Amino acid sequence: MTKLVIIHLSSPCTSCLGYKPYHYSICIEEDNATEVIKIIINSYKRIINEYAKLNNMQERGNK
Repeated sequence: MTKLVIIHLSSPCTSCLGYKPYHYSICIEEDNATEVIKIIINSYKRIINEYAKLNNMQERGNK
């Protein structure tokens, strides 16, 4: 099964699309995700959630 994983840019993954502002890459990988990749994905989700919270607070402040 193919899955979407998020890997740090220092990874030797050649099929990555880099998103430099976050220093992460989004890759399509086969079933070889390691615990390290899972930890990075969880960290990335937290970053996205925190960013969403900040945006929500700013939107409320602008009303």
